[in-house]
Amino acid sequence: AKAKAAIKAFEDGYSFVYLHVEAADECGHHNQLKEKISCIEDIDSKVIAPVMEYIENCGDDYSVLIMPDHPTPMVIRTHSADPVPFAMYRSKDIPANNDVIYTENNAKNSGVFFDKAHELMGELLKQEG
Repeated sequence: AKAKAAIKAFEDGYSFVYLHVEAADECGHHNQLKEKISCIEDIDSKVIAPVMEYIENCGDDYSVLIMPDHPTPMVIRTHSADPVPFAMYRSKDIPANNDVIYTENNAKNSGVFFDKAHELMGELLKQEG
């Protein structure tokens, strides 16, 4: 339903859509590994994939930011102050690369870090050229 609502918002002329999906975070709080993995797989296939397919087929330049709102490591079952991993893609800047996988380790090893969250949003919305 969230993917359909996002796509409808784009069809209705909105240029910015924010989706928040809580399920994987809740599984972290309850130390439910299998369920957390399933939630993340469902988010990938049922939310991100259809929205990405829609915006890719529109033919316009676009930017996408995918991230949790905070880490919830299962070993502590609560939120942590660890840096938040993210994946950002701007169609006009970077050709799609299906070889890069979004994981905490890949995000950490990328060397890209924003100390202040508002700087991340600024980077997402930055328009050059």
